[in-house]
Amino acid sequence: FKVLDRVSKFLITLNPNEIQRTNFKEKAKIKQDSGIGLLLNSQIFLIGGSRKSGALTSKAFLIDPLFETVKVFPDVPVSVKKGTILEFENWLYYIGGVSRLTKPNNDSIDCPAPFMRINGTLET
Repeated sequence: FKVLDRVSKFLITLNPNEIQRTNFKEKAKIKQDSGIGLLLNSQIFLIGGSRKSGALTSKAFLIDPLFETVKVFPDVPVSVKKGTILEFENWLYYIGGVSRLTKPNNDSIDCPAPFMRINGTLET
């Protein structure tokens, strides 16, 4: 059984006799509030999240828990946080997240993120 802890950036593997932790801090900029989805092939897809400054990112990563690898994908068109990624017929759909809108006076407010569709063949 494997768990991705986005706070500590560890992939935790639980076996009957041991617990292993794989550190992903250097491999990917995993954010605590990134959008996340478990794909049909048991890989984990992450989009966006908040930087320490509070700015949102548009980074996308694919984590393979079985091989403990990270694949970096091209940025998504909008910086986002939170949300869910669903897989359907060779497409990934990002829904229910939060984006940021900058008003003319340079104040920014959180607003609903746009619905996004990503090529689900998972080839870069």
